[in-house]
Amino acid sequence: MNFITKKFFFGIIFISQLTFSQEFTTLETKEEKAKKEEVKYLKFQTHFFEALHQKSREDYTKAIEFLDNCKTIYPNDVALNFEYTKNYLKLKDYDNAIFFAEKALEKKPNNVFILEHLKETYRLQRDYKNAIIIQKKIIVLRPSKENDLIYLYITNKQRAKAKITYLKLERFGLLDLRKNYFKRILFSEKKKKEKIIKDEVEIKDKSYKSFIILLKKEQPLDKLVKNSKEALSLFPAQPKLYLINSTAQNQLKKYKKALENLEVGLDFIIDDDDMLVNFYNQMQIAYLGLGQQNNATKYLNKALSLRKLNK
Repeated sequence: MNFITKKFFFGIIFISQLTFSQEFTTLETKEEKAKKEEVKYLKFQTHFFEALHQKSREDYTKAIEFLDNCKTIYPNDVALNFEYTKNYLKLKDYDNAIFFAEKALEKKPNNVFILEHLKETYRLQRDYKNAIIIQKKIIVLRPSKENDLIYLYITNKQRAKAKITYLKLERFGLLDLRKNYFKRILFSEKKKKEKIIKDEVEIKDKSYKSFIILLKKEQPLDKLVKNSKEALSLFPAQPKLYLINSTAQNQLKKYKKALENLEVGLDFIIDDDDMLVNFYNQMQIAYLGLGQQNNATKYLNKALSLRKLNK
């Protein structure tokens, strides 16, 4: 073998060894990457499930701390952002609830569950304009949800649109169990301040009027809570009963329970700004009792704004 032939032969061997070494290194790198990714995923899952556990215990602040750990691993995960928004909503932190819902929708714009959650967040803020926008998106994906649009139109005082939607759904037999409630609100000839409160349907010989007379009587606060709760079980659409119950709960320093009842009762207030002011005042008291000064100030300002409008 001459010099040139030897040089060529050893050159081929060197190149082959170099290529093999590079391929081996690449293979090692892929395996390492896979292992690292697996470790990351397991860490994410551990923190994520702990967040779910804390949420089930109603410790939403702690749940968010574990979600923050998840965020350092997969910051744009849809499930992560959905959990963020659910926890922030429980804390009444509406701005963050909206932020993370919208972030989740960037990747899953047609996810009905996230859209429903965002709509509910706007509704709880009484931001019915945006709630209606989201509801229309939901209807495109789930036409059966159009009944919810009637409710939102009513609460946003868009009665004409509510009637049009009601009549359309009635024509096709698509109204849900709220049919009679909607009909009473939209087509009653009575003044709206008299609305369904004047309906004294007798149930076990107990009318709405008799309960109001009873609840006006002087009585211990715990008795007032009990009696108003019984009244609510018979007349769950009467906002005045929620107000009486929540006022008593606030006086007993059961602020969380008061707030829960007030939020439910808000949904049944239609065209009654005086009632709304009373609700906002009690919500302010509840938030103060819970140490949530920002929310307390927010509802105080809402009450003051309504008073000015009605002067």
